[in-house]
Amino acid sequence: MGIVIPEGFSNATVVCTVNGSPREQTSSFGFLQIGLTPPSLQDQVDDIYDFIKAIGRPYAALAFGVDWTIEGVSMTTTVAGLPVVTQHLVPYGGSGSGDREPPNCSAIIRKQTAAGGRKNRGRIYMPSGVLQAAQVDGAGVIDSAVVTGLNTQWENLRVALVAADYVPYLFHSDATAPTVITGFSAESLLATQRRRLRS
Repeated sequence: MGIVIPEGFSNATVVCTVNGSPREQTSSFGFLQIGLTPPSLQDQVDDIYDFIKAIGRPYAALAFGVDWTIEGVSMTTTVAGLPVVTQHLVPYGGSGSGDREPPNCSAIIRKQTAAGGRKNRGRIYMPSGVLQAAQVDGAGVIDSAVVTGLNTQWENLRVALVAADYVPYLFHSDATAPTVITGFSAESLLATQRRRLRS
């Protein structure tokens, strides 16, 4: 069952592609714009786009390999009980050096909250374009310096969002109240997606 986006809240989805693969790779986080006079939905998704791609943020061009393209941001907001989709799709390419991990791999970013229990833990699957092959060992362990860098990038993004009245939230599938995200934390083990091969 998918997440439920409460009234007035938004879910921002970053869309990425890699050369040679027909599939888009996405990662998302929820938020609530708490300004006294909130920007229009288009201005909000424009802001999110600018926040994610700035230097030192998770989707900066230098963070991704040259085979990768960040297509932009698609945002879904619940307005009067209905989903409203707003987009800022202006592609830019990765400019980082080094061969990257295959597209069926991801870096896991944990969504941390102050509440306990499995329900109040979430995750983001970042595309493998942020991981150089040389930064991951044979057991799938990501170099500690890279993990630290991912943590810094995501914290930079969270701080920028909050400073502009975009409070990150973790949504739930049972329609209960969302939980404020207090931080992001990268895991040291690479995530992989297994596919069944048929002949």
